[in-house]
Amino acid sequence: MRYVFVLSGVKPYSDTIDIIPSVLRQTKDVLLSLKGMFGKQTKELSKENSKSNAFSITDEEEKKAKIKVTSFSSSVEALVNRYRSHEMRLWIDSGGYSFIKGDIDPECIGVMAYMYHFFVEKSSSDIYRIFTLDLPFNEKFKSYNNKQTIGAANRKITEKTMRFLEAHPSLCEKFIFAMHAKTVDLYDIWLDIYKEYQVGQCIQRRAIGGLVGVRKDTSNVMSPFIVAAYKALIDFLNAKNEDDKKVFSLHFLGINLIQDRFAIAVLEDLFSSYDRLGVSDIDFSYDTSGFGEKARKGNKKLPVFVFGKRIGLYYVPGCEYIDPSSVGHLYDEKTIEIAMSSLKKFNQGERVDATAIFEPINVHSQMEIDKILSRAVKKYDIGAAFFHIHTPRQFEKYVDDFLACISHGGILFPERSSDPDVLIESNLFNNNTFRVCSKKNLLYMYNVHKWFVKSRAPYSAINQKSRQFVRDWAADKDANSHRVKKN
Repeated sequence: MRYVFVLSGVKPYSDTIDIIPSVLRQTKDVLLSLKGMFGKQTKELSKENSKSNAFSITDEEEKKAKIKVTSFSSSVEALVNRYRSHEMRLWIDSGGYSFIKGDIDPECIGVMAYMYHFFVEKSSSDIYRIFTLDLPFNEKFKSYNNKQTIGAANRKITEKTMRFLEAHPSLCEKFIFAMHAKTVDLYDIWLDIYKEYQVGQCIQRRAIGGLVGVRKDTSNVMSPFIVAAYKALIDFLNAKNEDDKKVFSLHFLGINLIQDRFAIAVLEDLFSSYDRLGVSDIDFSYDTSGFGEKARKGNKKLPVFVFGKRIGLYYVPGCEYIDPSSVGHLYDEKTIEIAMSSLKKFNQGERVDATAIFEPINVHSQMEIDKILSRAVKKYDIGAAFFHIHTPRQFEKYVDDFLACISHGGILFPERSSDPDVLIESNLFNNNTFRVCSKKNLLYMYNVHKWFVKSRAPYSAINQKSRQFVRDWAADKDANSHRVKKN
């Protein structure tokens, strides 16, 4: 499981400090949204076309769109060149979230799709991965939000993308197909699109979209991607590009909570155990802008896990307790002086203007947490339980024991334990919300896993399983929203 850092924009640095090289010490993968390219001008480009076909585009609109894309593409080239020596891998988010938030009028879809494909053509050499353009709903322009309109728009976009890839087959390896399963209607729309345009024959990588914001007031509800992950795996196994079946690649868009990342770690381990499928490797990844935002805005109360060169991994309840000398290795040479100076000021209760210096610390911490999650899955061999426990009742008992074990709730003073993992795991797992959510996740995974390994034709039944999960997740949400229990 790898983390993809979300850039704040095409120029993610200030004139006084650039923390990106320090972030790239933690992860080489960074994500840039195209929202800056679309902006408000996309809507302005289509004003004269607002009452016509949303997919039509006039010569004047095309001319203005090309200017806008060319300028943004030049900025992307400059960004890649700036960090080339740091081996940065640039992922491109299609900017569909701007459409979801209502920043882009549905009447502008034609211009938006044109700009998207023109950008990919111009900047393909600078792109490591790019997500397909997906427009599942619009929070502002409600008339768009019906199955027929959403389906028509996204089918048209997918048709353009597939034609684009037919003309540029070398780019198939870079594209990631984003599917949706938040509602049954959205699931059916993307299911039809996948089938109609035979997406699996070209696109090798998959993502689960629609996850940004879905966790608001639902942190103790099941993770919303459990069955969608199985759907992606089954689609991958049934795709016709046989030469590309060695690595199953799945990205989770907009994931933040630890319970969701733990679920990803369990799924990653579980999928790796399906030896009969002929998959040699599992490549799971996720992104969130939350790590950087929390570091900048909430640094005073930010608990972190820090890997020190001398004492190994340790837990710090807040950045004000960090010894600046213990995190110097997180920063590049050009940033370390201002970072150390700012941390010393913060420790002394003084104001820190360059709050960006906290971002590498939190990114480092969250990536260490991911290692802890994956290590816990393997350390307690949870994958074996899925295969060797034969009844749901027995598995539920195992889950209760497992969660009690990793949270170390029975230890009165974990900070005094001779095993350093006890304190680390208790600080991470001894949380009621984590335990409630993780139990639901594991029990649901168990049922889907048992069905998957026993099914002779999972491809024909996965759609029914997926629709049922959407209903079950909605029921869990309705029953538990706004009832999140805190320690």
